Amino acid sequence: MIFSRIQILGMLAFGCCIGILLSCTRAEIVYIRDPKGLVQIYLEYSGDTLPDIEYYFYNAGDSEAEPLRFESTDDEGNFEGELPVGVYRVIATNTGASHVEFTGSENYTDFIVKAANPDDAGVRAAEDYTMLLQPDSVYSIVVGELSVTDNDTIRKDTVPVLLTKQLNLEFVMEDGLGTETVSMTGLLPGVYPGVYLYTRAGWQIEDSPERAVNFETVAEGSDKRKAKILLFGVLDPEYGATYTNVMELYLTMTDERVVTAKVDLTTILSDAIANHNGVIPWDIPVSIHVEKTSIGVGAEVEGWVEEGEDIKED
Repeated sequence: MIFSRIQILGMLAFGCCIGILLSCTRAEIVYIRDPKGLVQIYLEYSGDTLPDIEYYFYNAGDSEAEPLRFESTDDEGNFEGELPVGVYRVIATNTGASHVEFTGSENYTDFIVKAANPDDAGVRAAEDYTMLLQPDSVYSIVVGELSVTDNDTIRKDTVPVLLTKQLNLEFVMEDGLGTETVSMTGLLPGVYPGVYLYTRAGWQIEDSPERAVNFETVAEGSDKRKAKILLFGVLDPEYGATYTNVMELYLTMTDERVVTAKVDLTTILSDAIANHNGVIPWDIPVSIHVEKTSIGVGAEVEGWVEEGEDIKED
């Protein structure tokens, strides 16, 4: 059989290919892995079970980059996971809290939690006030900067900070008012609408004193009522230099009359803030006497008490 030149060249090429394939005993496969490191964040918290926590990792070298968002990886709010190599600033919070709104999460220094506005048309409010809901417990977890390096593990332990404050009110009902009062509600002005999350103490958003919250009281016996008001902070009245904080009370009597009383909290709040380096303390207990007057009902602050201390007179 006579082969043409082209056929001979084709057979030679085919033979070379077969030889090359037979000479390969194994294939080298190279995997390209993105450089990552393991991040562990553990919360040091001894209180009740924390709510679900969401973590935000902000690229410290690129302010325009979207934050990386992760849910906590266990029931205690801790986080463990791999992140791309880089330097991150970290904020975590319970974004599922009730009666609040979270805004500005795209930027580390703009991330804010605010008390929501009520959508109930029946909320009692003077026309000069902007009403807010009492916020649920909100925690701020600020880790600071994390430097994630390739194939390495970094661990941070941190303490969650409760941003929600509480004003505990005890009302002593004088002159038989306790048995004559069916219900008592109130309005507290001068509350902060929210806080920035990136500072540990929660930097209160500057605002006017015309923001207020409603609250209800609960009877304890025949001569006392109590209320707990949750809020992010109260504007410092500075002993009346900036504004006068006057709380309003609305008493519904057994004869269905609604009687109004006013309580001046200016000095009490100023004292509490002054005694805590210019920041409202987490808990302010206030005792208020409510009594009959010749024209209706009056109320006067008796003082406020911190745990382990005697009463502070107004």
